[in-house]
Amino acid sequence: MTGSGCCCRCLSGRGGGYVTGSLSLVGCMTVLLPSVYLLVQDRGWIYLREWLNSWLVRNHWDVEVTESVWRCLDWVDGQHMLLLAGLVSSASVHLLSSLLLILGTMLMR
Repeated sequence: MTGSGCCCRCLSGRGGGYVTGSLSLVGCMTVLLPSVYLLVQDRGWIYLREWLNSWLVRNHWDVEVTESVWRCLDWVDGQHMLLLAGLVSSASVHLLSSLLLILGTMLMR
């Protein structure tokens, strides 16, 4: 099936590499920067935890669901440094891969 679709020709090759790398960089930075901030600043984590608690109070769910979400948030609160460190590590690997993709696109003949 041959078509005259624009998508395959516009995003193939060098242009597609740049678009993919750029979107990947933006997506990675939207995860990496807030995670590093929450890892470094205790006030940021406390503010996020208080906001989530007030959001749970405002939303009227079933009591059982609310209690299970609170238990989950309590567990995350106790392990937040480890969870954020893992998130920062994986986002850093993703950032390096995105930069290598852009570099490979730039060096492509």
